[in-house]
Amino acid sequence: MKPHSHAEHTLGRKILDGNAVVKIFGDEYDVRAQIKRLGGYSGHGDHNDLVGFAHNMLRKQARTFIVHAEIEAAEKLQTGLQKIGLQDVAIPDRGDKIVTE
Repeated sequence: MKPHSHAEHTLGRKILDGNAVVKIFGDEYDVRAQIKRLGGYSGHGDHNDLVGFAHNMLRKQARTFIVHAEIEAAEKLQTGLQKIGLQDVAIPDRGDKIVTE
């Protein structure tokens, strides 16, 4: 596994990996930016911030979808959200369709 914090197959990950061309909404674009990676951000801090933010949603009936994380981080966040009382927390696969009532 590469040491990047961006989830695999995302636009950010492709740019960090040095792809010269990326697709955005199906159109190809040349990457002409100078890319700098900032270190020092912790997944633990992000996790705690997200769980704290979600705690405010407990009074509302909510469906929560975790869509931008590597699977280990997504599963940890799912567990954290369920521990604070959110019941409907899902990690959909790419291409899954969500049906609303």
